[in-house]
Amino acid sequence: MRTRMCHVLAGDGVRELRSSACALHRALDEATSLLTVFWRAALPGSGSGSGGEAGEAVQRELLELRTELSRQESLLQSTAERLQSTTQQKESLEQFIFSQLTRTHDVLKKARTNLEVKSLRALPGTPVS
Repeated sequence: MRTRMCHVLAGDGVRELRSSACALHRALDEATSLLTVFWRAALPGSGSGSGGEAGEAVQRELLELRTELSRQESLLQSTAERLQSTTQQKESLEQFIFSQLTRTHDVLKKARTNLEVKSLRALPGTPVS
């Protein structure tokens, strides 16, 4: 039962890791897109001498883009942290499964040895040591 639970946990960990990696990739794509737009908007316009309404609209848009960029960066940071945490959990679970398999192997080897000794003792004419 414990082994079955470990397999379920391992499957969930892998799914969560894959989900986090996909979310991280999407966040990186969005951040790249926003940076591209941000740098285009931050460049001074050629031939626009008057500030007026157009300048204010550009400033508002620039502020919105910077806010969105900040939000995306924090999302990216939290996703990266989640990915790192999930990776550590996965490695820990793998180590646990490996140790359980090693213990099971040792128990089975001991049981096999005990059965072999017991079967040898059960044979007639075999000296008991």
